[in-house]
Amino acid sequence: MPGPDVVRDQARPATLRGMRRRRTQLLLVATALVAAGVWLAVGEGGGGHRRSLTFGISGEDPRMFADPRFAALGLRDARVQASWDLAVHTGPAYPGLAAERVRLAQWLVAARAAGIRRVLLAVKPSRDLPAAQPEAAYASALAGLLAWIDARGGGDLVTAISPWNEPDIAPSTRADPVAAGRMYAAVRALCALRGCRAVAGDFADRGMTPAYLAGYLRGAGSPAPRLWGWHAYEDGWDRARDPTLPRLRAFLAWLPGTDEVWLTEQGGIVRRVQPGDDGRSTQSPAAANADLAFLLARAPRLDPRITRFDVYQFRGEPPPRWDSGLIAPDGSTRAAYATFRRAVAGG
Repeated sequence: MPGPDVVRDQARPATLRGMRRRRTQLLLVATALVAAGVWLAVGEGGGGHRRSLTFGISGEDPRMFADPRFAALGLRDARVQASWDLAVHTGPAYPGLAAERVRLAQWLVAARAAGIRRVLLAVKPSRDLPAAQPEAAYASALAGLLAWIDARGGGDLVTAISPWNEPDIAPSTRADPVAAGRMYAAVRALCALRGCRAVAGDFADRGMTPAYLAGYLRGAGSPAPRLWGWHAYEDGWDRARDPTLPRLRAFLAWLPGTDEVWLTEQGGIVRRVQPGDDGRSTQSPAAANADLAFLLARAPRLDPRITRFDVYQFRGEPPPRWDSGLIAPDGSTRAAYATFRRAVAGG
């Protein structure tokens, strides 16, 4: 996990020949999966030595950090999304980005005050230009975003960066995995300078395919990613139909055994914007709590390469917006809060 050795994935010794060979192996595996049209499975418990599991919170609302219930969780890791052009488009034509800048500045201050020590910055499509393809301007825009964060005293908190939230379903990248991979390459280069970890993927589990991974790896180039982000919502939502975590199992099977995986976004969904694979859009808080309990109990145990589990979100949003909150939109404490707190405490 991020800490004193936040650049271990960048600093591991490797010859150029070894890095090229590893990238070729990854591409061959992904290409073979495409040709076969299969989803492979891995065994429960995986293999190798279990690394420590870190828990975190994912969400953009800074008010959670002032809530005593958040303090009681004792978390030190958090994930926040920020628009790629947050520091680029600053005029009055971009009101969403203006509001986001205010919120992110508050978030960074509040997170530090609440004891957060490590932040995974997840870059996302623009709030005001959601379908824009930023590839040509991405590297300079990302540097500008980090300079903006540095100027507000939050740069030391950012110990990891993922280049594009859910690229496999985002409008600007779902048809162009190579472009998404090139964004990862830009993050990798920037993290090599800043001493942070580059997190590949941050994939949505309902949109990912072997073909997309193969394209992403082509765009990423060498050295190939060694740390991946994954969102496990759908495996929790569909647990009654298939309790084997099929999507997460397949993704783990596509990766080399030495790669690390962070589950960077998941939770018990009460209300979603788009229906799930089963056609449902809502369920009871009790059912959502059961989904979260299932994911907490099963997903980290699936493979020792899984080293982080972030819940989204602390407090749900009112209708018609997304709600997977540990806390209900009206501020009442849900059973999911106690479920997550027990997991963080090791119970």
